[in-house]
Parts: sequence; structure tokens; C-alpha cells
Amino acid sequence: MILGLDISSSIVGYCVLDEDENILEIFYIDLRKIEDLFDKANYVLQKLFIIKDYYNITKVGIEDFLQKFAFGKSSIKTIIKLSQINTLVSYVIFTNFGMRPVFFNSRSARKIVLGKSYSKEETFQIISQKYNSVNWPKKRNGAYADQAYDMSDSLIISLATLKS
Repeated sequence: MILGLDISSSIVGYCVLDEDENILEIFYIDLRKIEDLFDKANYVLQKLFIIKDYYNITKVGIEDFLQKFAFGKSSIKTIIKLSQINTLVSYVIFTNFGMRPVFFNSRSARKIVLGKSYSKEETFQIISQKYNSVNWPKKRNGAYADQAYDMSDSLIISLATLKS
């Protein structure tokens, strides 16, 4: 089984795939109400233990955090915070799953999976149509919530991990 993660300091999208590209579980971990970095990492760790205990995870893929932000548009504080949570979660996977995560930048992962590096929005449209049984979160106005995109990114990372 493959675990794909899209880690940020507010939402962690995750997806578990089998070897036939079937989604076994896809959702997100909401960290927005947790202030402390270590509490956030511990909260993610608890969820990852549940996933590890339920599925026979053989490989973990993680979206490379430096690809998330355009330098000059994000504050250094935001980039450091993302780096810290990403490093903590990666280390937890290494020490508790007994494997080194594979890191993908988002463009490379999209190209591996879709044959082309589509935008985040285009990728979501393609993925949500292919995996139309997934209950993608929506806002009250009917538009897709940000969490849906995090889930979609975790699916792309899972698929890229499977194909690599």
C-alpha cells in the first residue's frame, strides 16, 4: 500500500492507494486550530499510527514543501513553518514506519501521473472526474473547499510514488 501526503501547517491531505491505483482511504487532517508546532506534529503522528496499524504501508510519498511557495510571495516565517512541520512528519515516518519517504515536487508528480504538468486546478478537475466516487469537500456555496485540493494533491503524490 502507498501513502501519499500533502503536508502544510494548516491541512495535511493524505491518500492510501493499493497497487492497482484504487483509493483505500483519502481525507485530510485539519491542523488549523492547533497553535503549537509540536502539537500539530503529534496530532498528525496519531493519525499516521492509525493508518499504519490498518494498512500495510510499503512506500510513503511526500510533496516537496519548497515547491509550494513562490519565493517573494510568501513570508520567510511561512516557509520556515512549513519546513519545520514537513521535517517533523518526515522524521516520524522514517522512525515509526521504518522507511524513508520519497519526495516529489508537485510539477514532477503531475507529469509522472498525467503526462503533463497541469495547474493545480486543472489537475483537480482531471483527478475528481477519474475518481468521482470520492466525496470531495465543498464550501457552503458549492465550490470545492481548499481541503479537496489538498486531498487531490495527496492522491497525485500517491500515484507518483506508486509509478516511481
